[in-house]
Amino acid sequence: MLYFSSPIRFLVMMSLVGVVGCSKKETPAAAPAPNTGSYVLDGSAKTCNAKVYIHPGTPSPLGSFDVLELQLLTIPVPQAGAETLLFNFVKQTGDPTSAYRLSRVILNNGAYPQSRWYSTNVNFTLADIPGGGFTGTFSALSSAGVPAAGDPSSAITTGIFTNVQP
Repeated sequence: MLYFSSPIRFLVMMSLVGVVGCSKKETPAAAPAPNTGSYVLDGSAKTCNAKVYIHPGTPSPLGSFDVLELQLLTIPVPQAGAETLLFNFVKQTGDPTSAYRLSRVILNNGAYPQSRWYSTNVNFTLADIPGGGFTGTFSALSSAGVPAAGDPSSAITTGIFTNVQP
């Protein structure tokens, strides 16, 4: 049996028990819609429509390869012009989907006179899902091109794409 020397101590103990016994239940975030993606480009959030194209059996001097091309098209179209983030993956023909390896990340937009390649600290996940779609996450950095010409380094962070169907 607990003994409390004053009613105030009793109230304090009971309020602490109430705090410890309760926990806030987090509502899970809604799953992103199919054929969509998002990322942050240099601090600016981007929402995208996503498309994927598979080019099977592409010949090369090293053999036959399957090429998977993922395009994230920014919506709405930015004031500077259309903006597309492009990912290319390759694997040897006949290998499983898990064998795809990222070969390039390119940003095309109206803000830069030429494409920007992201090749530093590239992090990427790619998973195939039932029904033939693809889901994944990404981040990457580009090194500065010609800073004097207004071509600074650039960062893509917290990228995701969901159930993108060929």
